[in-house]
Amino acid sequence: MTNIDDLPARFHDLFSREEHAEDRYTWSHCEPHSRDEAVWWLADLIVSLRCGALPDYYDLWRSNVNGEGVAVTPTQTRVLQTLATNLLPGGSAGTNDHEQGLVAEHIWFALTRETDAAGRTLVRVEEPGWSVTDQGADGLAVFRIDDDLTFRLWETKKHDAEGKVGDTVNRACRQLDSNGIAYLARMSKSTQEAVRDDDELARFYARMPDMWGDGDAGSGAGVSVTTSDQTDWDDCFAGLPKYFAEHAGDRQREGLITRIPEFDKFAIAVREAIWKGL
Repeated sequence: MTNIDDLPARFHDLFSREEHAEDRYTWSHCEPHSRDEAVWWLADLIVSLRCGALPDYYDLWRSNVNGEGVAVTPTQTRVLQTLATNLLPGGSAGTNDHEQGLVAEHIWFALTRETDAAGRTLVRVEEPGWSVTDQGADGLAVFRIDDDLTFRLWETKKHDAEGKVGDTVNRACRQLDSNGIAYLARMSKSTQEAVRDDDELARFYARMPDMWGDGDAGSGAGVSVTTSDQTDWDDCFAGLPKYFAEHAGDRQREGLITRIPEFDKFAIAVREAIWKGL
């Protein structure tokens, strides 16, 4: 087992990454070069986000993982298990779609939070929801380019072994194209309270649904797919320009593909890593 205290500070440090620029869209491909460390890095991230305003529980989880023998009360165990909803062993050696989807969302979040794309600075990235079955957007990131704010609304998917990765990308595009305004309207309302101390950002969130509908240059779409596939990922975003016709400007359509061999087993490993600290 990897020692959690020895993990790198950045998720990016565990990946090899390639950037691609096409005619009307951009996309990235990344793949971990240390599978075990990536498992534990994601487990640590998920627990830290889930604990949120309960940092003592996060510290307790880390102590348990590191085998420090901290006494845990039955109530504390129940709270920790509740915080790890959707990632607890279910009596089966297999995994399920929701687990893989949740891990895929956190991979996108980790990589986006550390983004260092030239010419823009990350201002805010929304955390993954409590459950992948929640209605709403999978991801939203706000950047500053020069003096202007811009956002990217993301759909994240995991890709099964059957079918082409490009089919999964196209399905995500259709979903985001159809529901983008609804996703942003909901997120705008729920997030404005969180950013109320930043007048500029609060006003920007309020404008997002209109910006998306009008194809404003400050808006854009992204599709992220995590897959085990080893064959057709290199052209899986070829259909992206067919969608989001109003978002045809520079970097208004983006893709991210993360290839992790045997991703279903990887998701199980993340789940089991979390379980070790409960």
